[in-house]
Amino acid sequence: MEDSCSLDKRRERLAADTFAAGLGVELLEVSEGYSRARLRLSSRHLNFNGAVHGAVIFALADAVFAAASNSHEEICAATHVSIDFLRAPRPEDELVAECRENLLGRKAGHYTMQVKDASGETVALCQGWVYRSSRLHED
Repeated sequence: MEDSCSLDKRRERLAADTFAAGLGVELLEVSEGYSRARLRLSSRHLNFNGAVHGAVIFALADAVFAAASNSHEEICAATHVSIDFLRAPRPEDELVAECRENLLGRKAGHYTMQVKDASGETVALCQGWVYRSSRLHED
C-alpha cells in the first residue's frame, strides 16, 4: 500500500494536466490503478460535420489512462492504445471516462478505459499498455 500523502500529490499533478484541462477534462477520482474523469461537451469539441470529434473522445480516455497508470510511484508512458467507437454522443452531452488496471507488471501495465454519455450508454471502449520506467514521480 502506498503512502496516501504521495498519492495525493500525484493526484494534484495529474489534475493539472494542461492539455486535458484545455479540453475541459475534469479529473474526478484517482486511486492506485484507477481513475475517473468528466468532460462537458460544447461546440468547440465538434468536427466539421457537427459531431463530437473522435480525438476529443480519445483524449478523454487517454487522460484517465495516464492518471491510472501514473497513480503508482513509477513514471509510466503509453506504448500502445486502441479505441473502439461504439456510438456518437450528443454535441451537448457530458462524458464520463473510467480506467481500470488489469495488469501491473515489473516493466509493463495493461489498462481498460470506458467512456459513457450522460445516459450511461457506452460511447467508446479502449485498452492500453504502458512501459513502467524506473524513474519515480517527484513528490
